[in-house]
Amino acid sequence: MKRFVMVLIAMGFLSACSEPVEPVTVYQSVATFTPVATDSYKVTRLFIGRISASQQANISFEAPGKVEELYVDQGQKVVVGDNLARLDVSLLQTQAKELLAQLQDTKSRKTLAENSLRRQRDLKVRGFSAEQRVDELISEVESLAATKKRLTASLSANDIRLKKAVLKAPFSGVVSRRFIDAGMVVDPSQPVFQIIDEGGLELKVGMPANMVNDLVTGESYRATVAGIETQATYISASAHLDHMTQTVPVRFALNGVTARDGQMGVVSIIEQHQTSGYWVPVTSVTEGMRGSWVVYGLSAVEGMLEHKLLQQQAVEILHVDKDHYYVKADITGDIVVSGLQKAVPGQIVEVVNTAETESIEAETSPIVAVETDGVVLAEAVSN
Repeated sequence: MKRFVMVLIAMGFLSACSEPVEPVTVYQSVATFTPVATDSYKVTRLFIGRISASQQANISFEAPGKVEELYVDQGQKVVVGDNLARLDVSLLQTQAKELLAQLQDTKSRKTLAENSLRRQRDLKVRGFSAEQRVDELISEVESLAATKKRLTASLSANDIRLKKAVLKAPFSGVVSRRFIDAGMVVDPSQPVFQIIDEGGLELKVGMPANMVNDLVTGESYRATVAGIETQATYISASAHLDHMTQTVPVRFALNGVTARDGQMGVVSIIEQHQTSGYWVPVTSVTEGMRGSWVVYGLSAVEGMLEHKLLQQQAVEILHVDKDHYYVKADITGDIVVSGLQKAVPGQIVEVVNTAETESIEAETSPIVAVETDGVVLAEAVSN
């Protein structure tokens, strides 16, 4: 009897083990993101340019001569009106003495002629002088008066040349270069010093014509000089387009910046694009058929709350940021941002996390680097 019971137990156990077991379905887990439609996006454009002084001039004498003395040298600061150099004026001083002597002689002769004319007119009244003699004296007085004016003008011109023999600073600044030495003979076309104005620095860049129209005179824009952030005030833009780079030369004033003439600087301009679209994470966009780009949307599955059906949605990428794309698309709900490497359209997936929608703005952008003379140095696009 005991053996019979054991057999029955064994047979029941084998019967239970032979019943079919229903398989367990495992779904791919994904995280989602909820895009929000916007009507525009901003891009920060960076333009590289060259810093120059608002005033810069090569100073030269207005008359030829030998340089007698130099009062300043390269690197010295000068104030408007300071003496910079002086020419040898010995010949001008001698000429001035000669003109003064001639003028004094002319004045004496003119006085004598006027006295003679007065006496001849008295004699003519009494009938003892001829009309011709009076006319001759009148002509002589007028001639001597004209000579006096000519000599006076010559003395004035000589005095001007004496003053111009001393070269003066036309504005306050720094002597950046010295081209001559004492004892050299110079002519008016030969520069003596180069002076730059340290107080007024400008950043000159080349910008696309369509962006120049949006700049506001007197408005400040973010700039970077030698790694230090500052403000650049828009001054003006050229009326001409540079034929080499097809950009417009634009001037920005830099305030409170210590920089050297010729140094490079960067100005940041925020460009507004009025185009409807969505900011989406980079990880949500994948390559579709024939070079297209797609995102994976989700649709409900009947009887399943936490599971969704994957559907492809084509997008057009309008702008690339470091971590986000701005896309043009018809997105109606959440999109998948992770787990796409094992996902295919029509697949049912499990949603494990939904990221909150964030306000996104581009912080990097295409960089256009342009020299002040219009030569493009570099051009790159951020990824």
